[in-house]
This record gives sequence, structure tokens and C-alpha cells, in this order.
Amino acid sequence: MPSLRSEDDDPCIHETMRARTRLTSPSVTVVCAARGQDGLFLADGTPFLPEQPPARETIRAARLSSVSVHRREWFKHFIRQPVPSSWAKVGALQSCRLAVFEGGRYRPENVAGSMELNRELGLVYRRGPADEES
Repeated sequence: MPSLRSEDDDPCIHETMRARTRLTSPSVTVVCAARGQDGLFLADGTPFLPEQPPARETIRAARLSSVSVHRREWFKHFIRQPVPSSWAKVGALQSCRLAVFEGGRYRPENVAGSMELNRELGLVYRRGPADEES
């Protein structure tokens, strides 16, 4: 099924080709999963295997576990990440990226800082290595 998203809204195309009529910075939708002892889980506790084609219930849970990331350095980080191959033909997930949180934090090697999910504040960005224990 083709995407309903307009090409000029696709975060993967070069920034000079994206729509310039938007009032916000570019964003990418990120599905947040937590690593537990028994694998990956979404916010509602749904077990999650990103390499397998998702069932309808998993797609819904994944979208409910997603956030829109606007911060420039984080946008650049996620837009460089591949979309999991099993999501390519799933309209609701085909442009989403995956972030796996361990111990409540997402810490990629190529970005200074980390992200955490907070029930009250939502997505919280932490800067630099000094934040590791805060």
C-alpha cells in the first residue's frame, strides 16, 4: 500500500527538497522500546520483536509508544538510522525509527548526551557524559 505522506513531508529526503511552509523544525517519529530481561517491550508492556512483521495490535502499541523528535542533533541521528525492514510495508510504521532504552535511557554513541522517557515530562534530553548519574 503506498504511503499517504507527501514526498515533501518525508523526513528522509534531502532538506532542500522538504516543504518550506512548515512552521516547525523537521521531525522524525521514534518508537520507544525498553530492553528487559526477556527482550524488548513497548510502553504498555507488549513484547516487541522489530525484526518480525508486526500484528495489528503491535502496530497500535508501537504508535502509542512513539514520540516526535525535533531536536536537530537527535533528528539527524535518527534520520540516519534505517527503518526496521519488517516495517517497510506497514503504513503506520514505514517512516518510524526505533530507540531501545536500557535502564530508562537511550544513549547512542554518535550523539553527546542521552534521552529518557518520563511519565510526567515526556521525552527528556540530557546533555553530555556528565548527566550519566543525574
